[in-house]
Amino acid sequence: MKDPQFDIWIDWLNSSNWRAFEDGFQCLMQSIDQHVEFIVPLMLNEESPDMRAKYIELIGYASGKQYIPLLAEELKSIHRDVRAWAYVMLHDKEFAEAKAIVARFESEHPSEDFLAG
Repeated sequence: MKDPQFDIWIDWLNSSNWRAFEDGFQCLMQSIDQHVEFIVPLMLNEESPDMRAKYIELIGYASGKQYIPLLAEELKSIHRDVRAWAYVMLHDKEFAEAKAIVARFESEHPSEDFLAG
């Protein structure tokens, strides 16, 4: 169930005020498993690479492995920050599927400046 504050937190996340952004991000991150299903469509429809990357980071905090394919797809983005956040969030997952995706990405894209390797 979506928290009644969800839309406010999303507004804060989109704010140019860094304090509002941080408050929105923290509120969403702390309740990510409750809200990830509402964040995914926002991310998929987001045209701003900066905002898309923020949504990807949030999605990456969701528990479970159901969003691993979604994050893997974002590794194909033409935008560095989108790829970087997808990579970081997959890298931090403790699932074999995520580790395999990260290893393949590192092997195929060794020149990316954000690789943890």
